[in-house]
Amino acid sequence: MEEAMLVDVPRELFDMRHRFIRLAGEPPVHYVDEGQGPTLLLLHGNPGWSFQYRNVIHALRAQYRCVALDYPGFGLSASPLPAMVHAARAQRRGRAFRRRAGVARPNARCARLGWSDRPRPRGATP
Repeated sequence: MEEAMLVDVPRELFDMRHRFIRLAGEPPVHYVDEGQGPTLLLLHGNPGWSFQYRNVIHALRAQYRCVALDYPGFGLSASPLPAMVHAARAQRRGRAFRRRAGVARPNARCARLGWSDRPRPRGATP
């Protein structure tokens, strides 16, 4: 499903086909689905959104199908009602998204939980 995006992102920064899925009783969920081959499901941390994977997707889409979604209330997805933010509901939402987007059994799931782009102190390990 194609819908108008909630935020105007310059095409040259995020040059991908933007898609939306409506799950039962949920606001639209934005995702990008690029490439062909084994599926990589790219999940963002909190806060975050699919935009952070744009360079990874560009690098891997010749060999992999890269699917990156924006959780409700993040990136280009509509915001849910506060009562909808609950771990069990998030798991059901994730399963429903994977079924509807055709990634019920991804080859890999990648999640970014956040890190600093600041230089590490000398001797620090990643």
